[in-house]
Formats: sequence, structure tokens, C-alpha cells
Amino acid sequence: MVEADARLTIGDAATRFLSSLSPEERDTTQQEVQRFVRWYGWERPLSRLTPPEVANFAERIAASTQNPGPKLEPVRTFLLYAKRQKLTSTNMAAHLKLKKLGAKVAPPRRTGAPPPSLTTEGAEEMKRDLQAMQQERQVVVQQVRTAREDKDFRENAPLEAARERLSFLDSRIRSIEAALGGDVVDTKMVSARRAGLGSRVTISDPNGTSAIYTLVDPSEASLAKGKISITSPLGQALLSKKEGQDVEVKAPGGKLRYHLEAIAP
Repeated sequence: MVEADARLTIGDAATRFLSSLSPEERDTTQQEVQRFVRWYGWERPLSRLTPPEVANFAERIAASTQNPGPKLEPVRTFLLYAKRQKLTSTNMAAHLKLKKLGAKVAPPRRTGAPPPSLTTEGAEEMKRDLQAMQQERQVVVQQVRTAREDKDFRENAPLEAARERLSFLDSRIRSIEAALGGDVVDTKMVSARRAGLGSRVTISDPNGTSAIYTLVDPSEASLAKGKISITSPLGQALLSKKEGQDVEVKAPGGKLRYHLEAIAP
């Protein structure tokens, strides 16, 4: 086993972890682990990483995507590895969680706040999701009724599970219906001069690694689909920028710098 080392950096620990994986596992894990490392700084000592910072990372990912589970799981595995290899004295993975990971509901909007502006693609996708959830709700309602017929309510796990799922569906249906009540931005009409809602941007970091994102309302954000919220740190930095400009994003590990290569509607 590797002895704890106060000088070990987050980047070095991540390199050890990724080297321990098979090529297939590394392909599905590397991107999210490197995202975590960049956020807190490659050279930062692993021993200085705190539980609140790990929890804040989870919240940041959750704020930028409707399904944070797949994005956080590789980081969780990395932190568990660090504990098992005695690279950390505490299990930091325990702090990388949300109240209901993977079943995230969009945060409620303030009373009187205007509904979001969706892209045409996002609106169509939400309509499909709404239809699927309304159909599923009918099935879950029947499951609740069936589970209630079980007279032993002391350990009626099916009833509790069905109620939780119904509560989630009702919340998501209300959220989607509210979102669909807002404006729809025709991406074909989006300006290619400055980055804004609906813009498809190509950015690169100092290492030459490029990525393509679409700037969207928080209710439509999904990192897995390449859609980032205009309220996220990167989204805010990109808003109103022109092609060829550089942007900076403040992170605990220091400033992250990107170059705006192209803007397309």
C-alpha cells in the first residue's frame, strides 16, 4: 500500500488512479477526473482538499446538468481509491453526494420570475420528456394503489418507492410545464457575432484541447449533451464574447483560461 504523503498533489494522485485502470475504464473515467483536478489545481496538495470543497464541486456539477450522477461517479471512484491507497486520511467520497443524486429536480424559481427562454431543440426535447413522464405517472399511480393494498405498512418498501417516484414525476412535470410556458429561441436566428443564449461555441484551453458547447437556460443544461447553463461560471464568462477573444473562469485552483474559437447559431 502507498503511504500517505502530505506533498502528494491532486494531479499526481489522479495520475496514479488513472494508471491503475484498464484502457476501457480509463476512457470512460478520465475526462471527469481531469475536470475535478483542473477545478482545484493540478499542483494543489491532496491533503489540503477539504470536505466542503468536495461537496461544493458536487453542487456545481448538479447546477449545470439535470443528471449529475454520471459526471460525479468517476470522481467518487477516484476519491475512494485515494482513501483505500491511504493517500488521504479521510473518505472524501462520502462528501461527493447530493440529497437525491441522479434524480435532480430543477430548483424552484422565485415567485413572479419570468419563465426561461428555451432553444427550439430544447423545447422539442422537453415536450417529449413531458409526454413520457405523463405516461409513466399513470403507471406509478397504479403502483401506489397496488402497494396500498398490502396491509403490512411497517415495511412496505414498494409503497414508499412508488410514492417517491410519483413525487419526483409531479415535480418534474410542473417544472417542464413552467419552462415550456416561456419564450423559444430559434437557433437559426441566433447571431454569430457574439455568444448568447442558443449560441454553439467552440473553445480551446492552453493545451489545445477543444470542446463545443451550446449556451442554454439552466433548465435545459446537460453536460452530457454539450449544453451549458448561461449562469454557470463558464457560461457567464462566454456571454457577449466575440470570436477570437479569451475568457477566464475563476476556480478554487486558480483561473481557467479558454480561447473562443468560433460561434455558430
